[in-house]
Amino acid sequence: MSRGFGRLQRSLMAIIRHHGRPMTFAEIRGERRHPTRERSVRRALRSLVDDYMLIAIGDGGRREPTRYFIHPLIIRKAGDKDLWQAFEGDPGAEEAVDKMTASMARETRGASEPL
Repeated sequence: MSRGFGRLQRSLMAIIRHHGRPMTFAEIRGERRHPTRERSVRRALRSLVDDYMLIAIGDGGRREPTRYFIHPLIIRKAGDKDLWQAFEGDPGAEEAVDKMTASMARETRGASEPL
């Protein structure tokens, strides 16, 4: 059982925060890596999204690839105005927040039902 975020997850958070705007997987990855390493990075990104540390913006297709960014609640709590402006400036940010809010509501609804 994990005791928190791993080195790769902390590194991904730092890369995205340092970049200062939503990043695609290709931008995060840089040059092509061994397939096992790419799979690990994808898995780490997915777990950060599932844990509400990152938010996934976009449909994931060629026309609108998925972009990853620091979750808006974390940006607000940290009070980072530059990151907040970058988030608000992204064209798909509002839709991503709507999707995430709906997902959180479904999870909450399921958890509040009596056993």
